[in-house]
Amino acid sequence: MEQKLIIFLKKPVVLRSLYFISCMVISFGLGIITEYSIINQSNDPVIELPSKPTPLAFRYKTPAPVNIYDTIPAENVSDDQSSSSIIPSPSPDTVKQFVGSKTGTKYYPPDCSGINRIKIENRVYFATEQEAQDKGYTRTTTCN
Repeated sequence: MEQKLIIFLKKPVVLRSLYFISCMVISFGLGIITEYSIINQSNDPVIELPSKPTPLAFRYKTPAPVNIYDTIPAENVSDDQSSSSIIPSPSPDTVKQFVGSKTGTKYYPPDCSGINRIKIENRVYFATEQEAQDKGYTRTTTCN
């Protein structure tokens, strides 16, 4: 027995790999056949064709939820809780204005993406560029 093992180990790596891969494929196939025969005891499979195609994402969904928390509806939030957790947005008259930061020295035009880096509570709004410059702010060089 040891001689056969030594002879097998002396074979090229490719042949040994193919041997192990073929053993794994055969074992997997036998497992699938066994599982299918256990599930289908009558060995009389019924094949039903759907009336219209089912999207692949819906083909393998189970009708019963796996997790009971998947079906719990969301609770309504009372008005006093919802108003305290929402960050106030700027009023409509401040939307088209120049924006600066309380802690910075630069101001940004309304279409600049740099405004998103300033916290809402730290924003300072200016109606014109001249107003921002009068307060000591300079225009940013990142947005034109």
